[in-house]
Amino acid sequence: MKKKNCIVLGGTANHAFAVACVLMDLKKYCSDWLEQVVYFHDGLDEEQQKLLNKIFPTKCVQYEFPISDISVFWGNPAFAYFSRMVFCKYECFKLLDDYSCVIWLDYDIVIKQDLRELVDYCESGIKFSGRQGKVESQFFMPIDEYDMKYPVSVSGCIFALQEHLGDYLAMRDYCYEFIKKYGKILKNGEQGAFDCLIQKSQLNVHILDPKAFSLHPNNPEGHSAAKIIHAYGQPKFWNGLENEQWNSNYETWINMGGQRKSETISFYEERDFRIYQISNNKVVLNSDILKDKIVIFGTGDQGSNVNKLLKVHGINACYWVDNNKTLQGNFKDGLEIISLEKSLTIPDIKYIIAVFSPKVLTEIFNQLREANIAEENLLSVFIL
Repeated sequence: MKKKNCIVLGGTANHAFAVACVLMDLKKYCSDWLEQVVYFHDGLDEEQQKLLNKIFPTKCVQYEFPISDISVFWGNPAFAYFSRMVFCKYECFKLLDDYSCVIWLDYDIVIKQDLRELVDYCESGIKFSGRQGKVESQFFMPIDEYDMKYPVSVSGCIFALQEHLGDYLAMRDYCYEFIKKYGKILKNGEQGAFDCLIQKSQLNVHILDPKAFSLHPNNPEGHSAAKIIHAYGQPKFWNGLENEQWNSNYETWINMGGQRKSETISFYEERDFRIYQISNNKVVLNSDILKDKIVIFGTGDQGSNVNKLLKVHGINACYWVDNNKTLQGNFKDGLEIISLEKSLTIPDIKYIIAVFSPKVLTEIFNQLREANIAEENLLSVFIL
């Protein structure tokens, strides 16, 4: 027999403290209609799982990412900003086997009111928070088989699925097949598959008002009416944003013996990665790269992410390379920024191209090939 309703949360195990804070809000505002929370994690220890269950009935499930060939995502710089855990949202479709209504909530939130509206019946069986922009904004480049100007574009931060949705298992499979096919151009993680699923299946999505269900903390004039305050982007409630309710929940969690935010490992320590040859997707072992001189081509945010990641794992670059002449000769994070021409005078180096746009990555790759640099020395990093 199906249970009526569940709310689903998901994320890396080092953010269990944030999940705990959401559970406390759910207990306060939603306990009269919510039966269970399902929490997808990537390896949370059993003691912390038991503590979460003390707050509110919580089924902890270790997420198994079903795509084994991760090379389908290589070259996509957006993976520096999110982990594969974002794709556990697709499991919400399968949970309709067990629940009449399945609701997803991101965990960087503070709940201010009852969320009962999310379980109210809607004819299409699917509700999503709305977002500004068209489908094209979800990808680094257009996809010919879809209408990139399609006016319905949703946010995966909050959605509700109901049992009369239709062939929900096929929808789950569609999402995973979609990211396998278009993994290199996904700009916003899981969201592009949702948008294209809606278009392909002609789903009449009930749009949730983002001012009510996903209001940013920096919009205080709307807080009194908002049901959810959502700290999308950075900082979060645990690393810079102050929120009295969240802080109180966190203190309660610590007093229970829960995981402290200060005890979590850094973003770059927790992330695995692969260095690969751009021309053929061949993985380069970290032990091999330690023997080489490394320069990072690209001094923007993506270059900074890659440099920090490499440092944490014992791989030290010797220079930055950038085509911007106004940057050349300056230093960033202790490394000099040099021109491509100067880098060509350095023997035995390998280039790691670290830029956000796949189009620019291709342009730089071609630029380096035209400079007669061997393709096996042209690398990029995929952050898992």
